[in-house]
Amino acid sequence: MDAVLHPSMGDILLRLLLAVIAGGVIGINRETQGHSAGFRTTIILCLASALAMIQANILMSLHGRALDSFVMLDTMRLPLGILTGVGFIGAGIIFKNANHISGVTTAATFWVVTVIGLCFGGGQFFLGITGTLICIVVLYFFKKIDFKLPRDQHALVVLVTTDKLCVPPDLSLLIQPLGYQVKFIQAFWENTHSMMHYKYKITWKTATEHCIMPNKLISCLNEHYQIVSFEQY
Repeated sequence: MDAVLHPSMGDILLRLLLAVIAGGVIGINRETQGHSAGFRTTIILCLASALAMIQANILMSLHGRALDSFVMLDTMRLPLGILTGVGFIGAGIIFKNANHISGVTTAATFWVVTVIGLCFGGGQFFLGITGTLICIVVLYFFKKIDFKLPRDQHALVVLVTTDKLCVPPDLSLLIQPLGYQVKFIQAFWENTHSMMHYKYKITWKTATEHCIMPNKLISCLNEHYQIVSFEQY
């Protein structure tokens, strides 16, 4: 315990070195995938966290209140403040575009790198190394599993039909056998074409998070109706 709260110069260097290595190894994954917050960013975060925790450990001997002072020193506020600050940084890099949210993994990586840095800075080498290894496994190998998980894709389709009864076409019998789910949204009159338009929301699952044009669906709809618009999101 004394070595943790009163680290020697060699112990401090070892803690900082392990923090830099852990941040660098995790950052390589983000850098090679083209993320703006990559190699150097994760190193700096992990290093800053380790420095804060080392400083908190050194100040532990001053914990409490001196007889001639009214000030109570809470050294753990320093690492807790680091975690809070990283939380704000992470929130700033999360973006939402329609139904697609990006930056969540990067924000989570920032937070776990900070915690790993605090572990090394506090002298908890086993905990820091274990956390680093688990994080590497999740970022490098679990991504292959993540790509294979089915994801919902959506599209808004506007159709017109030659039917003069102004009854919304029942697309479920047509496209549900192909693996698509459909929901009727609204019918509206378009003066430009002097025809009734029907709007639907179509949902299906794919094994990729990227929007891939469902050519089979479009071909099927084109055989029976005229597609006015097809907006995928």
